[in-house]
Amino acid sequence: MNKSYKILIIDTDSANIITLERLIKQEVDKVEVFYAQIGEAGLKLAKEKTPDIIICDARMPGLMGLQILSELRSIKQNEDIHFILMGAETDRAMLFDALEKGADDFLYKPVHSDSLLGRLKIAIKIVNLKLQKREEYNLLLALAHEIEDYAQDTIKLAVKFMEARIPASYHTLKVIAEASLWVAQYFDELKNDHDRLKDLETAAFLSFAGRLSLPDHLLEKPVLIDGKPSDNLMNQVPIAAKNIVSEIPRFETVGKILYHLYENQDGSGFPDRLQSWQIPLESRIIRAVVDFYDMVRFFKLRPKDAIDKLRQNLNRLYDHRVITLLEQFVLSILQLEGPTNEKPVLLSELVPGMILSRDIYSTNGLKILTAGAVLKDSTIEKIISINTSDPILGNILVKI
Repeated sequence: MNKSYKILIIDTDSANIITLERLIKQEVDKVEVFYAQIGEAGLKLAKEKTPDIIICDARMPGLMGLQILSELRSIKQNEDIHFILMGAETDRAMLFDALEKGADDFLYKPVHSDSLLGRLKIAIKIVNLKLQKREEYNLLLALAHEIEDYAQDTIKLAVKFMEARIPASYHTLKVIAEASLWVAQYFDELKNDHDRLKDLETAAFLSFAGRLSLPDHLLEKPVLIDGKPSDNLMNQVPIAAKNIVSEIPRFETVGKILYHLYENQDGSGFPDRLQSWQIPLESRIIRAVVDFYDMVRFFKLRPKDAIDKLRQNLNRLYDHRVITLLEQFVLSILQLEGPTNEKPVLLSELVPGMILSRDIYSTNGLKILTAGAVLKDSTIEKIISINTSDPILGNILVKI
């Protein structure tokens, strides 16, 4: 990355400043070094220059290193500054405590050249990664702002941008959005609410946005395996997704949907460990669809086997209603396992002799009849009776 770096040294020892500046300029091609010899001046300079890296002595007259760190970390625009604290070996406990309070690294004084250069290389890499991440966020955020007036076109642009890092995004996200909307039509609280459906569709199209915060090698992994993050860095995915879209007032709801995408039904998910009805319904719907496609993509499961895997985790990870409806969409509407030789029928169209091609479930999760059952007058009456108090979920599918 052809970038010029700004590094601020805050230290009362002028000889140490000279040494550090010399070593820094030997290691970094394009660099501007600033320095201050008292804490107050260093803090003022940090706020004015917003350096990429600060190397600060822990113990100084006036403002101490930890106080400078605390003040800088309280300002959002300074959150990406890489802060290295210096101290004597006798300050070991304080230096380790500083890592808990927001410092990125520490150095023992007197500073050895190998130690400084090693930490400087790491710091430069981290600064570059943060810059790349910020540029990607800014680009996607700019695209998201356009959605206010040009929703569909801008979503396509955003997806095209994601495709640069996540292959096949557009096709996959288009199907995820279609599946989510199809499932949503069977929920009374969603089916007639245009705004919620539009937010659901937008969130589905942007459901991979948080993955842009990941390094390239993690893009080849699913966010979750068996309801748990496949890597510690996956914990940042819902936060990153929310940050990308929530700056726009109209998309606060979209941000909330994406933020809670990885909550589990039993409360074991993240980031807020919500459970059951606490999780937005839109999040539950998109989560099931995304997990289905992740299973097909990453684990090479057949569509039917992926659905079976989802069913094994009903009420632990997934809303049972969503999975039943998703199965109908994947296997009956899209026919991803091939022609099904089945058709949907209304309750009023049921007649003795019909053979069910799929299980019938009620909204409360009761399995009323299993696939292969031959309908009789008594079973039809049973279906109609249950439907009056616990409605049938989705379509009733029979063989043709």
